[in-house]
Amino acid sequence: MRTTISRTAALATLSLVAFAGCGSASQDTPVEAPTIAADIEDELEPSDGGEVDPVAAPQIDGESDAEEQEQETVNDKGGPGVYQAEMWGGATATVAVPGTPPEDVEQFRKDAGVDPVGYLIVEVDNTEGSDEALLWEARVVDSEGKTHRYEEVMTGITDWTGNNYELMDREMELWDKYPYAVDPTAKATVPLIGPEVPEDIVSVFVEDERAEWVGDL
Repeated sequence: MRTTISRTAALATLSLVAFAGCGSASQDTPVEAPTIAADIEDELEPSDGGEVDPVAAPQIDGESDAEEQEQETVNDKGGPGVYQAEMWGGATATVAVPGTPPEDVEQFRKDAGVDPVGYLIVEVDNTEGSDEALLWEARVVDSEGKTHRYEEVMTGITDWTGNNYELMDREMELWDKYPYAVDPTAKATVPLIGPEVPEDIVSVFVEDERAEWVGDL
């Protein structure tokens, strides 16, 4: 009797151990995730066997072309207006073409008996510049390809006084008032004097830099 009970107990114990072993093995075995890469490649692969082009972001037809054309129109507009150019050393020159002449310079011209002239008025901003900004001249090119040159006050009015010594003191005062050199961190208005400004302006140059049209007067 005791032998039968012992065998029965032993069989029961072995069954539990075997059951536990099966359960542990099923829990420890990781479940493999389904693979979709091959499926995607199969879907993307062209039927003719060629290469699959990468998916590109959609573009709005004509949008980039319109922006480029608008920018080119602004930069190449020409005609009277406000122009801007970067000068050597980091200064910015903003030019009114044509410019309103300073009253003292224009009165000096009249008193000297000089025929009417043209003016370009340049606002030089050298607040971000690293060196002294020197503005000797600017040039305007018309539709016939003719270049009109405009020079700073010292050079522009040199021949105005002639032998009139009474005007020479005023001339030197204008030289001091409107210098062509602008210190770093400074701003200044530099009038430029030359022939009457044409209306059919094609391009404007400040020293050796071509200026861009940035707005109306």
